[in-house]
Amino acid sequence: DGTVYAAGFDGSIRMWSGIERSLRVLEGHPGKRMYSLLAAEDTLFSGATDATIRVWSDGEHVNTLMGNGGPVCELAIGKHDKLYSGSSDGTIRVWSLADGTHLSTLKG
Repeated sequence: DGTVYAAGFDGSIRMWSGIERSLRVLEGHPGKRMYSLLAAEDTLFSGATDATIRVWSDGEHVNTLMGNGGPVCELAIGKHDKLYSGSSDGTIRVWSLADGTHLSTLKG
């Protein structure tokens, strides 16, 4: 849809959308550095030093995924409606995109 997102060191997300490129600021991880953003269809995922993943829909915060052992450095979507989060603790966590349930943790 042409929406552009930028992560801020202040924990906010800047979102430019629409023909006029209006700016909207999403307050996602207050006071924490944001390390990762992933836009997929109508959903945005953000990961930060607070070890959480925030889930956004149409610019609104709809869920928080907790359980990472450190800052969330990487986010990816895989097959079968799964979200993968890479953390500074050396693990990858697998989440259900449908409901945000933590499915498993990969170590190594």
